Amino acid sequence: MLKLDINHHVSLRGYDNTAQFLRRNGFSNWISHKLTHYQLTNINIRELEQLCTLFRCTPNDLFAWEPEKNQKDAASHPLNALNKKSVDADMMSTLTYEQLKEISKIVSKNKE
Repeated sequence: MLKLDINHHVSLRGYDNTAQFLRRNGFSNWISHKLTHYQLTNINIRELEQLCTLFRCTPNDLFAWEPEKNQKDAASHPLNALNKKSVDADMMSTLTYEQLKEISKIVSKNKE
């Protein structure tokens, strides 16, 4: 099953309340609730674009895929590319100062 994993993107940015974050950024209460609770079964292209603009990503970055339990080819299915490796939100707190400086250099270089 395909789903929009908005909670993941919001938590990576350091916010706890996904619905509140979405409402502050122009989404209605209804859409914010549906996105937060994985209850949205379809999405308007404009809303998808708004999410991509907000998170500075592509639609593929927003989607996650959970194969059906009995799906035989799940491990090799192309939709597996949508599943991101877990990013530990607390990872930055475990890095040394030198590691943080190195990451900062890489990010600065990529911005250029």
